Amino acid sequence: MTRPVERVALRFMQALKKELARQPDATKCRTASEIASETRICNSQDEFERVMAFIGPKENGLVKAWRREDGLVVQPNKDGLEWIDGQKEKWPPQARIAFVALIFSVVVFVLEKWLGK
Repeated sequence: MTRPVERVALRFMQALKKELARQPDATKCRTASEIASETRICNSQDEFERVMAFIGPKENGLVKAWRREDGLVVQPNKDGLEWIDGQKEKWPPQARIAFVALIFSVVVFVLEKWLGK
């Protein structure tokens, strides 16, 4: 099952934003593929390519890109930074279910303690 491109792109753009803060010089920063592989955001090369197409100039234009000898350098542009700030990372359904189960367990435990005496 493939993950939604927008959610993966948000995580990748957040990693690009951190890299921009760490090293703003495009000649010294890590390449897009290095960031994607080190952070393990993309599960496959196909997913990486879909994310790059989503954030690239043909689709949404959220990044500036330069080709270097060691690969493609990508940094969020002004629109990309605004897009990151405007997005909320949604909880996956499994996390919501786990959170509700945790709350339910705590409530049951507390009620047992109070009513069980």
